[in-house]
Amino acid sequence: MTMALHILDSNNLQTFNRCVRCAVANDSLLLIDDGCYLGCDQTLPTTLNYFKVFALITDVQARGLVEKINGAIRQIDYVGFVDLTAEHDKIISWSYP
Repeated sequence: MTMALHILDSNNLQTFNRCVRCAVANDSLLLIDDGCYLGCDQTLPTTLNYFKVFALITDVQARGLVEKINGAIRQIDYVGFVDLTAEHDKIISWSYP
C-alpha cells in the first residue's frame, strides 16, 4: 500500500483543508515551520482520527507552542523527520504562496 507524507509549512487553513481532502488512510501529516500553529487549531482533533500527525519539535519550541500544541501530535526531531521520509512512498509539500 502506498503511503504519503504530507508536509505543511504554513498555518493557512485553506492549504490545510486541501491537504486533508487529498490525503488517504495511512498517510501522515508533518507540521513544520508555521504549520506547527495548525497543531493548536481546534479543527485538528478530527484529523487526528484519520491520519498520523507529527510536528517538528524545534519549530514547535521556536514558536512557543510546547504547552499549546495538541498532546496527540507526536513531536519529532530531525532524525525522526528523515525516518518519516524513508518510511513513506511519496512526499508532498503543501505551502501557501
